[in-house]
Amino acid sequence: MNKITCEVCMDLMPLVRDGIASDDSKMAVEQHIKSCTVCEALYSEGIPPAVSSEKAFYRFRRQVQLFSVFLLMFGSFFGLGLTAGADMFYNSLIMPMIGMLGYVVFRWKALYNVPVLLFIIHALLNIFRTLQGTEHLDIYSLLMWTSLYSVFALLGIFIAAMFYYALKKNEKKGNTQRKLQKAGAFLAAALLVIGLCMFANALVGNPVSGLLAEKTAGEHLSEHYANTDFVIEKVSYSFKDGGYHAYIISPSSADSYFTLYFDMVGNLRYDSYESMVANGQNTARRLNQAYRELTDSVLESSAFPFQSEIAFGDLELTEGLELDRMYDIPKLGAEAGRLTVYVDEETVSVERASEILLEIRRLMEEGGAPFYSINFVLQYPRSEENGNRPEGRVEVQEFLCADIYQDKMTERVKKANEEACAYHKELDQKK
Repeated sequence: MNKITCEVCMDLMPLVRDGIASDDSKMAVEQHIKSCTVCEALYSEGIPPAVSSEKAFYRFRRQVQLFSVFLLMFGSFFGLGLTAGADMFYNSLIMPMIGMLGYVVFRWKALYNVPVLLFIIHALLNIFRTLQGTEHLDIYSLLMWTSLYSVFALLGIFIAAMFYYALKKNEKKGNTQRKLQKAGAFLAAALLVIGLCMFANALVGNPVSGLLAEKTAGEHLSEHYANTDFVIEKVSYSFKDGGYHAYIISPSSADSYFTLYFDMVGNLRYDSYESMVANGQNTARRLNQAYRELTDSVLESSAFPFQSEIAFGDLELTEGLELDRMYDIPKLGAEAGRLTVYVDEETVSVERASEILLEIRRLMEEGGAPFYSINFVLQYPRSEENGNRPEGRVEVQEFLCADIYQDKMTERVKKANEEACAYHKELDQKK
């Protein structure tokens, strides 16, 4: 083995002492200190201060890189896991941060390493969910979302690169042009960060505005609802209107809940108590949900003999409702319940529609889900070749349950169908 100099030996000593040197380096150091009393004394007494500082810096940089790799992997899994969920817009911040971490780990190789990493992790997550049965593998969506996230990540890479260039120590001092370039790079990176923050704020809001909205909501409740038990359930941001919504509930009342709307600086824009609580909207919604569940028990039952893509019931209630009152749902259904049923059959005729309506009335009454009127359509099934329906159908609108009986049923359905056709024709002429 070739002999090494004292300088090389002192460079290798920290690696040998830490146990991370190769066997050849270890053997070279051992052979050198056998013939060099100075290096032997340094090795036995400890690492020289200068070498120790360099080694400490080397170890610190390696730890930073390893921690960055961990954050890069964790952030990628976490961000990609949010895709198609309610929190997916947070990726407008997460993906640029992943790009910045990618630059710390790979430098400019991050331009292709990070997009490839995102694609691999996204594909693995999709395959895992497909095996679980929670979703189907969609290559188009996979490529679309990965491309979009890669754009955000690449933006983060350029931001990190510009900050690195701007803050890197300049070996040639007094270079005015270099200083201007560094200042320009820092300014450009700062503007990109500000732009990203503004874009993300438009999508997911910010905690400061959320706290302002919560504070104002508390003050509003104290001032206007002091004698109630209303409390703030949560405050959330809505990108649809760019405002914050404080959801107010009453632990003692199922129908007493409403929303306060705030702008970005915490100013109250709207209080929905009057429309949702005082005017009975919440009560109507509760009763409608109860009636929907009652009609679904018949329309979605395996005993329901007709093929239907659309079948549900609604209550048309607007006035005279009492807060938190327990109503007789079947009785309300008979007074204000409306069914909407679309039936697919190979035979489409007024006679067949009359038979089905008679059967629907019988099934709903036997199931304890009476109704006041029905919107009914009898149509052909979709074609297996192109998914379209053949032309021709029978339709009745707001057909009263009281008019569904055997005697002259076909005549009433025929007349109602003609009225529905005339109505649609009139709408087409207005377009």
